[in-house]
Amino acid sequence: MDFHARRRLHRHFKLNGVMWTSDLPVSGTANWNLKNGDVRENITFTDAGGDPGTLTARWNDRDHDAVATLTGTIGSNIIVATMPAP
Repeated sequence: MDFHARRRLHRHFKLNGVMWTSDLPVSGTANWNLKNGDVRENITFTDAGGDPGTLTARWNDRDHDAVATLTGTIGSNIIVATMPAP
């Protein structure tokens, strides 16, 4: 994972093979706005069945018990879901 601080209050991460879950390496980018807490990840991966996936995850790091919203596709399936934020 590469890390770049564009400005003092904004962080940009480049993900390459990062384990998003215990069995799913992903690549893409993550942006974290330290001023307002907004986090956005754009990731790509291949699932265990060989289907390509592209997801955007968004949440606010300042929210207590933050919930991430996921949108995108896995294979031909459209994904719209929520999960506890990392």
